[in-house]
Amino acid sequence: MRRMTTSEMFRTFIAPRRLMRGAAITVENCGVSRASLVATLRRTELLCNMPESMEDVLLDTMVGRRVREGAVLFREGARGDSLVLKAAGMARIVQLRSGLPAARVLATLSDPAVLGQEAFYGVDKRSVTVRMLTEGTVFHIRRSVFADLVSDGFVTWCDVDEVRLDEGKLVWVGEAKTRPRAMQGAHCVSIEHLKRFVREVSVKEAIYCCARDDTTAAFSAFLFSQRGFRAMAVRQGRKVSSSV
Repeated sequence: MRRMTTSEMFRTFIAPRRLMRGAAITVENCGVSRASLVATLRRTELLCNMPESMEDVLLDTMVGRRVREGAVLFREGARGDSLVLKAAGMARIVQLRSGLPAARVLATLSDPAVLGQEAFYGVDKRSVTVRMLTEGTVFHIRRSVFADLVSDGFVTWCDVDEVRLDEGKLVWVGEAKTRPRAMQGAHCVSIEHLKRFVREVSVKEAIYCCARDDTTAAFSAFLFSQRGFRAMAVRQGRKVSSSV
């Protein structure tokens, strides 16, 4: 395996963490109303139909920081596992890929915006760079923290013996090679392709989400529910048989 150069290590690990060294800040003193932040979150496919009871819990769980002008929220090619809510300040989204003579500006954001949500779908590397053009305020939440949050009160759970395949569809969320042998008849979709799969399935069916771990099952069920499905996360879903 090729060792990373000092420059690559700086770009990937050190620089993105600098934004987290800014002064801590809460929603109440960030200069943007809570209602505006909630509306921004609801414009995403991930949170468009989140229950009202989740709004304050989610915002209060997110970590807020005041960031300086020029701060890089994340860099193209860097690993990412968090969603970023830019509350205040102006930011620019750029993309620089091999073969391009200069960075391509994709957007300049002055209003509140959600960035990096693809990381929640298992996409490990950022596809763009986001840099602050002015001083501003950002909030972020890690994928694992979000999964724990939705699993603890914002998804419907069921046990293995409650799965009814005559009433719904069994979905294994993970790579095919990780799917239990007894679940060969179940639909199999990787977390990276889950969003596309959700768009292709009929909302008339109930969805039973199974995975190697319960937090992945919960996140998947939450995503399905956002798109209007009657979705359930199956506890210890790896024990479900496709002949249930």
